[in-house]
Amino acid sequence: MARTSDRAEAARGLRGFTLIEILIAMAITAIVITSLVMIFVSQQKSYTQQSEIARAQANARGALFAMSRDIRMAGFSGVPLGFDQLSIQGLAYPIVTPNISDASVDQTTIEIYGNFSRRTTGLLSGGTAAPNPIFSGDTGLKVSDHSIFQGVGVNKPLWVMVGNNDRVVELHQIETVDADGTITLKSGESFFHDFEVDNAIVVPIYRRKFWVGGDHTLWMRNCDTAVLADGCPSGSDVRLSTGIDGIEFSYDEINALGDAVTTERTKACNPCRIRGVNIKLRTHTQNTYDPNKVINLESGTSVKVRNIGFETTSCVISGCSAP
Repeated sequence: MARTSDRAEAARGLRGFTLIEILIAMAITAIVITSLVMIFVSQQKSYTQQSEIARAQANARGALFAMSRDIRMAGFSGVPLGFDQLSIQGLAYPIVTPNISDASVDQTTIEIYGNFSRRTTGLLSGGTAAPNPIFSGDTGLKVSDHSIFQGVGVNKPLWVMVGNNDRVVELHQIETVDADGTITLKSGESFFHDFEVDNAIVVPIYRRKFWVGGDHTLWMRNCDTAVLADGCPSGSDVRLSTGIDGIEFSYDEINALGDAVTTERTKACNPCRIRGVNIKLRTHTQNTYDPNKVINLESGTSVKVRNIGFETTSCVISGCSAP
């Protein structure tokens, strides 16, 4: 009798879970696992989206850096008062676009002149049209270091500036650069001042255009055309960045007294008074998990221009009135 009682007691101690208890435990476990999976998926989506946004922003920053580096040098030549003198004559503004003087047109391109290589050379005796060294009417010149004119594509200077400390400056298009250091000007170009070997400075000059094409690509062009207001229709192009939707430029200017700044103007009648260029880039990124959702982004920077209008503060574009 005692043994039967012991066995019954032992059986009650080894009793397992009922079916209802197992089902409840399974339901709770399923809820917990589902919650964890949902949290993980949500975090993964957020991480992926933030990565895409970071990639788009990094792309925009790279594009802004590439433009800012050259825009900051707009107007630099290495020739004393080089662009100041040319701008007064209306021959070459350090910053110009076809629409820079029209506030009703979005400023979506910028064209800049400058010696972006930051290199200079001297003049040698024996130009192509005169023995010593350049006189008015010459179409060629010999330089000490012609390697600074030997770049390729967007790094090839297509213009040459010659100046001296007497504030005489000329800018001409280049036709050829020979191995002996002779630079020949384009047909129809010739020097109209005399330059001596002892005080002449010769520098390469680039005209560069930045714009966003219809393929959402930021381009830089090394312009090979002579007309300032033609919009730079031809030249060597290089792709700076992709995934760019649009670009806008505006300008900070000093006033006629040179002691005040008007900011973010979409119209600039006086390129010699520009002291800053503001750039806004528009980009976007697609939602990986929702193709119909687009996240629009905007990046921008302000570039202080260091080489414009040191002495002269007036080179008004013809027919343009300040707002």
